[in-house]
Amino acid sequence: YHWDFPATLFLQGYYLADKYLVDNFLYYANASFFYFGDLVKNWYTFNEPWCMSVLNDFNERDSDLKPYNYTHNVLLAHAKTVELFRKEYNKDKKGSISIVINTDMYYPCLLYTSPSPRDRQKSRMPSSACKKKKKKK
Repeated sequence: YHWDFPATLFLQGYYLADKYLVDNFLYYANASFFYFGDLVKNWYTFNEPWCMSVLNDFNERDSDLKPYNYTHNVLLAHAKTVELFRKEYNKDKKGSISIVINTDMYYPCLLYTSPSPRDRQKSRMPSSACKKKKKKK
């Protein structure tokens, strides 16, 4: 889920734009590591922060910079959390921590439109996936 965010922080009014997000998320993460560290070895701070930051519920009055502010705060919270985890809770090096990044896959346009079967084979795209452009008369 893209907007997976600690409910306690959200209900207290903290979200991505809040300047206190970093400190409050770090407090939340510290408690999680302390209470669940013996049960959980693989940690993820945020799931697909691009979706959280860019696909959020913005309105016309919002600044164009809002997604960048969100992303800035999420990345700072992630970095501080990783630092805390590595210094305080992963001394035996048996755990891991990461962030889940979403990606998209793009193919060069030539491979879609090329009439050459060799090009399509190299791109491993079925010929039905290749969109052919109509020639102008």
